[in-house]
Amino acid sequence: MTASAAQASLPPLLRSIAALGNAAPGAWNLAVVERTIRLGETSPLHVHDEDEAFQVVEGAIVVHTAEKVVRLEAGEMFVAPKSLSHTMRGEAARSRYRAMSSARSVSRSEDFLRAVARPARADSSEWASPEDAAVVRVIAEANGISILGPPGATP
Repeated sequence: MTASAAQASLPPLLRSIAALGNAAPGAWNLAVVERTIRLGETSPLHVHDEDEAFQVVEGAIVVHTAEKVVRLEAGEMFVAPKSLSHTMRGEAARSRYRAMSSARSVSRSEDFLRAVARPARADSSEWASPEDAAVVRVIAEANGISILGPPGATP
């Protein structure tokens, strides 16, 4: 199957993301990660130079961007535009969602997701320690992501 035929078989959202990758110079990888989160879990406030798509499989999440707040339930999707600060929060006892974006390195992207997989203090807008914040920032920078605030901070 040719690259264009493979791209044509993708759902519309993934086709749009794949088309963005075709315009980027150098190596490009599409990272699609499915995660399960609990009520109240959040990602750090961050920004990057790639669009990031969220698709909820089960439960609900809220995506906070610098421009709007979007609640997504099972079957719904939203794209946080590149260069726009954003974070997300679990809004159900258990939610499963897919995050999709281009990545410099899939393994480095996985490292970042592991580093932010569970907040150390889900009831707080603080990092567990200054060391935790520093580790996440270093891993994020290797992925072209700038951390703007701890888990729980909103734009």
